[in-house]
Amino acid sequence: TLAEISEADCIVHVIDIASPTYREQMETVENILNEMGLSDVPVIEVFNKMDALDDPSVLKWVKENKPESVLISAVKGTGIDTLRERMRHVMEQDKVVLDIQLDPTNGKLWQELYRVGEIQSTEAVGDTIQMKVQLGRVEAGRLGLLEPKRPDPWRREISSVSEDEAETPEKEA
Repeated sequence: TLAEISEADCIVHVIDIASPTYREQMETVENILNEMGLSDVPVIEVFNKMDALDDPSVLKWVKENKPESVLISAVKGTGIDTLRERMRHVMEQDKVVLDIQLDPTNGKLWQELYRVGEIQSTEAVGDTIQMKVQLGRVEAGRLGLLEPKRPDPWRREISSVSEDEAETPEKEA
């Protein structure tokens, strides 16, 4: 959903290339992502239904204008391995280096950091351990080590009104 996409580390934009209005649809999605402030999130453009194309000039346009995109046929399974590799590549590019303080008794977090990250340094500081670790942004977020990257543009904060501030009509006796 649009609300969840604001938390995404990568967006896979699937485009129905067999639609006569695919370029307009692409532009609409790009505009929405920009309005949501998501222009910094990597987008993988996936052109689906390549097997349903009658006009070879469409494929030529994609290859010339969208060289980083992926052409697939979900029905036939064509291009799926290329899509997986492209997603893996994008996610590997999105690494963060974090300086974190750990409770030495938090063994589960220690174990997970060593499993998914590259530990660059550790140092005892008082009752905690200062660790510098490089790992994927997705993993860091999953482990709760990142602040949300951006506010949710679709969420509205509801301010609470105290009873003193609220105007309530009084009942007549």
